[in-house]
Amino acid sequence: MARRLITILIGRKILFLATAQGTDMPTWQPSGEDLATSLSYQLEPLAPYTDNFLVLDGIDNIAALQGDSQGVPANGGHEGVGCTLTGTPGRLVDGLLVANGASVDEIIARGLQQRAIQAGSVGAPIPALRIGFPKNPATRPLPDAPGSSSTVGSFFWLEPHVSAPVHWGPWYAYQALFADLSGDPEALDRLRAERRSVLDAVTAEIGRVRKELPDEDRDRMDAHLDGIRALEQGLDQLVDCSPPEVGESPTSNIGNWNSGPNDDLIVRTTFQVIAQALTCGMTDVACYMMRGQEGVADALRYDPLYADKYSDDEGLDLHSLAHRMPAGNPDLEATPEERTFARQAMADLGQWRTHRFKRDFLDILPPEVRDELLVVSLSEMSEGGTHSNYNIPLTIFQGDGIQHFQTGRALQFGGFDVFENFRPSDDPGKPITQLLVSLCHAMGLHDIDSVGDSAYPSGPLTEVEL
Repeated sequence: MARRLITILIGRKILFLATAQGTDMPTWQPSGEDLATSLSYQLEPLAPYTDNFLVLDGIDNIAALQGDSQGVPANGGHEGVGCTLTGTPGRLVDGLLVANGASVDEIIARGLQQRAIQAGSVGAPIPALRIGFPKNPATRPLPDAPGSSSTVGSFFWLEPHVSAPVHWGPWYAYQALFADLSGDPEALDRLRAERRSVLDAVTAEIGRVRKELPDEDRDRMDAHLDGIRALEQGLDQLVDCSPPEVGESPTSNIGNWNSGPNDDLIVRTTFQVIAQALTCGMTDVACYMMRGQEGVADALRYDPLYADKYSDDEGLDLHSLAHRMPAGNPDLEATPEERTFARQAMADLGQWRTHRFKRDFLDILPPEVRDELLVVSLSEMSEGGTHSNYNIPLTIFQGDGIQHFQTGRALQFGGFDVFENFRPSDDPGKPITQLLVSLCHAMGLHDIDSVGDSAYPSGPLTEVEL
């Protein structure tokens, strides 16, 4: 396929990278505040990008832990999936536990679209691109249409009780994004010209108003003009927008994708599709619900870095392994050797995912796109064995062109014992609802002051911002 070089406007973008079932927290937590010297085992692959990362240890999935303003009780454990990005507990509707609000990805997507309309321009063709790793449809409903998923199955929600449509696997997403894409760049070049004309008009108006301002206000106006000039320069960025070479799906039956030999291919292809969609301005908001630790995770058996540890295991059912992680689990007694093996497997899977994120996504992005990108990686729970929604593992990647979060650091909030699943009331962590507001502000949506139920703290999490 011929390369398709076009000029586009590089704007700020965000990717939500979500997994389920938590992790092995001791091998995820950095050993100190300076990431350059304290990366943990699971985060080691991020070493080339430590200056761009913020690791947050002490963020609580508060909606999964507390009741809401209308008396609905907490939904802990796995049900916290739907609470994480919505900031709302689940509600039982027609026998199904569903989230009670839009998730922050949808809030940001709508905000960016509205901002484009107000500027007299057009937003990204796809407001939010969402891709998930399919589960076997014979054992769990697939949220491939609004309203068909529970809080257990989906991080992403359009509105109360309505889950967001998800492309189950990269090949479905590829068809939606690139199937009808022609090699003629004229349409996107017209979009570039339209956006330039809007910026020209805004610049002329600001120049007129500047003359009427008092001296003390002109510096702020000049800073605004500098931002517009930066946008104009972005219009001339040259990127390759040829559809990616993704090959064929390994199987037409998505229920059979839960097999180790295909894991690397599926993850690599998904990241490739997302990277190209962001690069080419097809979307500004992307979501990837990666295969969680639950179920059979045979990827480790087929990866040369880990195969020697697991070559004798016919299958790695990490959901069962996760329940063996804590000592004294009354529902599943495990020997010390079994607990050690379970924790190592969870740690290795965490490192495996981090390596794929770095190799198959960050490394392949054009620098001008990576510089204007935020990536939020999280799970709904911390320890997979205790199913605790306290202290969830959460990292933020911030491109060099964004100056919002304190990167290069690991910040710790509150006291929490990951083994005993206990956080003292006098040493609390920070609610994720405030971090969700900070993410909106980092994307330029400063008018958003709350995300989630009104029972929870609102406003940004200023402790993590510059």
